[in-house]
Amino acid sequence: PIEKPAADESAAERALISQFLAGVEIIPEKATRLVEVAYVSPSPEFAALAATTLAEEYAQQKIDLRLETINKNLLWLGDEVVKQEAKVTEAETAMARYREQQNALSLDDRQNIVGSRLNTLNDTATRARTTRLQKEASYNQVQSVDPASDAADAFPVIATNPGVVEAKTRVNDLTAEKARLSARYLPGHPDIIKVDEQLESARAALVAQRTRVIASARNEYEAAVIEERSYAGQLESQKGAAMDLDRKAGGYLVLQRQAALAR
Repeated sequence: PIEKPAADESAAERALISQFLAGVEIIPEKATRLVEVAYVSPSPEFAALAATTLAEEYAQQKIDLRLETINKNLLWLGDEVVKQEAKVTEAETAMARYREQQNALSLDDRQNIVGSRLNTLNDTATRARTTRLQKEASYNQVQSVDPASDAADAFPVIATNPGVVEAKTRVNDLTAEKARLSARYLPGHPDIIKVDEQLESARAALVAQRTRVIASARNEYEAAVIEERSYAGQLESQKGAAMDLDRKAGGYLVLQRQAALAR
């Protein structure tokens, strides 16, 4: 039966197409994706030509459809490339703008410098604290000591001081000299009076040396306190700088990842 002609066909063309299709037979092969194309015609030559041409035209149609799909995909990809290029440009511009606004033109270098300084200050602050504790312990030992009392020499920080050692040696020598003279002379002898005067002066010098050691311990402790506070303040300031830099680096890293993803 002849179907109604399509919009771009004449009645004669539709009749020829219907006549041609009447001789076509498509036989699927079971359990495969293959088919056998057969054509029935009084002319063996036409039958062979028709079957062969149908197969070739089908293959060509598949190629044409595939090329049409590929061309559509290429057009879509071309549009997507343009869009992604715009995203890359936008992301890289945002990175540059962020570096400029945050004064972070070289975050990696600044992080290395800040991190190194932070570690150095941390070590220095720790040493300053240790020193302060040592000086505090030394001062606490001697702050209530009476420098005029020989009991002051029971504390190593006083007893081992070179000035105290020298003054004490002088007192001991003069004490021995007085004992030697007292064995020979009566009290009031000029030599004994002279040694007494020297001994009194030596004892005053010993007290002065002890006083100086105690004052020095206090001064060293107070200086250590000031130094510890100074380094602690610098350390806190550097921690703030490091945290601020980490915040900037975090924001920059987000932009960097976005740019990498866009690329």
